[in-house]
Amino acid sequence: MAKVIIRADSSYEKGIGHIMRDLVLAEQFDDVLFAVRELEGSINHRISEAGYPFELLSGGSAEELAQLIKKHGADTLVIDNYDIGYDYEKRIKELTDVRLICLDDYYEKHFCDVLLSPNMSADPERYKELVPDGCELRCGMKHVLVRRELRDARVAGYKRIKGRVFVAMGGADSYNMNISIMEQIAKVPELTADVVTTSANGRLEELREYVAGKNGVSLHVDSESVGKLMAAADFGVITASVTANEAVFMGLPFVAVKVAENQHEIYNYLKSKGFLCAEKDSIEKLPDFLKQLSSHRRRYEEITLKVSESGI
Repeated sequence: MAKVIIRADSSYEKGIGHIMRDLVLAEQFDDVLFAVRELEGSINHRISEAGYPFELLSGGSAEELAQLIKKHGADTLVIDNYDIGYDYEKRIKELTDVRLICLDDYYEKHFCDVLLSPNMSADPERYKELVPDGCELRCGMKHVLVRRELRDARVAGYKRIKGRVFVAMGGADSYNMNISIMEQIAKVPELTADVVTTSANGRLEELREYVAGKNGVSLHVDSESVGKLMAAADFGVITASVTANEAVFMGLPFVAVKVAENQHEIYNYLKSKGFLCAEKDSIEKLPDFLKQLSSHRRRYEEITLKVSESGI
């Protein structure tokens, strides 16, 4: 009987970040079941590969999920899904006596027992009027969810390769940024790159064709060595997303690219702390930023370390 149910989805449009961080969260529990929908481009197989069972929902209504909770006798429900909000959560509490943990990235209103915002930029003060009285707030660096492979790689202490760039534009790369980023990196001849993506990337074949035959560029699809790649990189080009949490954890200086409006919170936070940041429509600045990182790496290492020490 599953005691903890995690409700999350993945697809080409939604990306894969929710499932990946929920797999990290699942390590904190003894008995876990995932409740997911089968959407185009989903990575539900990664749940099984990590050793967890999952059940497919036909529509995902609160009533259907409540029935699943009762079926398995779950005492805790984790919701990590942008399509689910306050009214749905309240309905779940009306239908069950489950303890409800909600993950949030954008200061939305929630009806839950525990609010988890696992981002370095999360400010608990901004959540106090958005959750019920007595809700436990878990926000900021000390609650960042870091994958085991990254934790292991940081301990291993790989030697950084000068001029090596770690590129991560999201597992699905919904905004088709990888090739544009690579074109900018190519303008700085002394740089080489590791490009990380997943099979959920709808433009994967186009990316494979672009990378093929290019010296100094390696494409990594569904890699289980992301931690090693980060640890060996000189610096990174990443989205202004949860990936930034991981880069800070790994002590990796980076340029953060804002590719979607829902990344404005982390983007503004990173910019305020002194990180190099670019909008997706202004990536022509990227070569200059990369030269700046290369010339003043120590300065950006210090910024990264300062943020990391704030609680992780």
